[in-house]
Amino acid sequence: MKLKTLLLTLLLITSLSTLADGFNDNYVQLGYTSNDYKHDDNTRILSGSKELDNGLLLLGSYSYMTADWNDPGEYEEQTVKTISVGIGKAINLTSKTDFTSSLIYSDYDSKQICTNTNGSDCTSSYSDGGILKTDYYTVNLGIRHLVSSDLQVNAEYSFDRKGGLNPKTNTITIGLMKEVTKDIAVGASISSYKKPDSDESQIYIRRSF
Repeated sequence: MKLKTLLLTLLLITSLSTLADGFNDNYVQLGYTSNDYKHDDNTRILSGSKELDNGLLLLGSYSYMTADWNDPGEYEEQTVKTISVGIGKAINLTSKTDFTSSLIYSDYDSKQICTNTNGSDCTSSYSDGGILKTDYYTVNLGIRHLVSSDLQVNAEYSFDRKGGLNPKTNTITIGLMKEVTKDIAVGASISSYKKPDSDESQIYIRRSF
């Protein structure tokens, strides 16, 4: 029921005003994240956004995550490839502040390898053979604000749903972005995840058009 309400809200706001002056949502961005969760060490993310004529945003990203860890008698490695596409909308609250929202669909492809300490393979012990392919939806709701003409701060709440619309992950993110030139900006963010509990930091560089 909550998801249906949020989807209706996203559809409703597409008829409202466009983004505040000073924000540019035509860009390509390259980012790197580090997470303290056992199964999620480092992720490289290539993402982009395109403003459409109807005021919506077309969003997309590709991410590649790697992780490795030791369990008793075993060494395990995991890689995850995720392709995401979605739509977004920024609503003008003031001349320097936007309410942001998006609905994202993600295709998730994970591969895990297990090696015993004696060097033999133990991947066959996984019930799924170490391969997991699934998909899920993410709803993002946030606020962004121009502190100055070249400095932006933002906060966002996100949650993922999949498999019968059961909650997967809830995330709170805060970040900032600083323009280096007219078209180039650098940014950083920190995120707190629930289910599973973990913290993540990200740095990125953005090229606007």
